[in-house]
Amino acid sequence: MDPLAPAFSPDSSKGDMESIQKLKSAYDTLKKEMHRVIVGQERVLDELLTCIFSKGHALLVGVPGLAKTLMIRTRRRRSPRCSKPCRSSR
Repeated sequence: MDPLAPAFSPDSSKGDMESIQKLKSAYDTLKKEMHRVIVGQERVLDELLTCIFSKGHALLVGVPGLAKTLMIRTRRRRSPRCSKPCRSSR
């Protein structure tokens, strides 16, 4: 029996779509919560959330007053679930 057969069966695509919908829902929820606090930083928030959801790292660089620290604090407070302590350094 082919070990990859279950991955390409019609039933597996339903599970994939369900996972994608859950990811999209979590992304939209977190983005909406962060937009309540952060205004005018649409692109930065999108890039930050993409980094978070891909389990990557982000370096926020910019002049004072762009709400970099506020973004991280908001993310830590508004995250739907954070399995381990979120670390940030200034």
